[in-house]
Amino acid sequence: MNNSLKKIIENNPTVKIEKVKDFHTIENLWEDDSIGFKIDKGKRTTVLTKIKFPPEIIGLHHFEDDKLEFIFSPRLKTDPIIKKKFTFNYQGESYKCHFDTCSKSIEFLAKNLRILKPDTDSEHRNLRDFRSYFNNKGPAYIQQYNKDRVPISFFVEGNFKKFKGQFTPLLKTLNFYMSYFERSHPKIILLNNEKETEEIKRPCISKEKSFPKTINAKKINETILDIFEVANSTRDLRLRFIFYFQIIEYCTYYYLETDVSNKLEKILSQPDIADNTSEYSKRVQDLLQNHFYKNKSDSNKLESSISFFIEIDDIKDELLTNTDFFCKDLKFDGGLTVKKIFDNKEQAKHINNSTLKSVKENIEKIRNTVVHLRHSRENKVILPTPKNNELIKPYLYLVRRIAEKIALQFE
Repeated sequence: MNNSLKKIIENNPTVKIEKVKDFHTIENLWEDDSIGFKIDKGKRTTVLTKIKFPPEIIGLHHFEDDKLEFIFSPRLKTDPIIKKKFTFNYQGESYKCHFDTCSKSIEFLAKNLRILKPDTDSEHRNLRDFRSYFNNKGPAYIQQYNKDRVPISFFVEGNFKKFKGQFTPLLKTLNFYMSYFERSHPKIILLNNEKETEEIKRPCISKEKSFPKTINAKKINETILDIFEVANSTRDLRLRFIFYFQIIEYCTYYYLETDVSNKLEKILSQPDIADNTSEYSKRVQDLLQNHFYKNKSDSNKLESSISFFIEIDDIKDELLTNTDFFCKDLKFDGGLTVKKIFDNKEQAKHINNSTLKSVKENIEKIRNTVVHLRHSRENKVILPTPKNNELIKPYLYLVRRIAEKIALQFE
């Protein structure tokens, strides 16, 4: 291994470099296992020796030049964004921000890029378009597309020493102000570089049973379907949780217990109702007053509708797939604690409908705290941190299945 490759590892200890016949492979740059780089024998790698690869950004840290470079895209030469530049003052320091032709380091990486895994949140660090541009390969329409373009990066230059390699607060603030002044301004993508502390398994109905050969569908309320579409398309776990819960709330709002609905229908279908309006009106009023008194709070109505629509078998898989998780109290960043559902694994083997109340209380508590950021009774919060996203996951699976089961029955 030559000195340049050794220097790359020295600056980025998680990088893996191996010699294979007459070339080297470089993997785990940015701690991203979806891409790698093939470096032919004799090809100089000095353009990477003064670079660090922060895993939370799609870009490079040119540490000797005090410069962050964010990988953007090949842009038309006439695109006005190429000339955009401004100064950003933050915490006593001034940072020069501008778009410009990408560095030789990006060019080198793009030319030698290898895709190792399907696409991820990192979008393969935006290097695929640069690879097509620099290697001038691909179909004719791709070459024509790149003909009048230049490879552009976004640069932030200044003193980064105070951040000690943690650029996220600065970049979040920069994103805020760029969007504040121009809604369509490209934003810096910030990735979650924290590793999962424990393995959360995803429940699946067809895990134990085979996928059905025939599905007998029923018409589902269109509003509910629209909310599911939004929930399923967003990557943000907290938003997905809120949308699934919104489906339960929507159904709860229009929910009437079956016996109340039947009794109401019976009253209204009486053959002498036209001659005894006063008497039947009083019976309707008494019936509805009694119903709404029992369900006067949103929490009570939620419990009633879940109890009506959901059997414990409907969410059994969601509970047993992550039993360890539900056997302990959860403490979120921000101080909110959600009580465990089971005392131990043995108790989890004998779940019954009484478990639904604990499930309802916990998902409601999480929803209220996520929406309002602060739980009114406990004055505690669930901060928007990667750790909290992981803790929410098993409850996200629960609230999604509950929403689906209710949606299938809701009229």
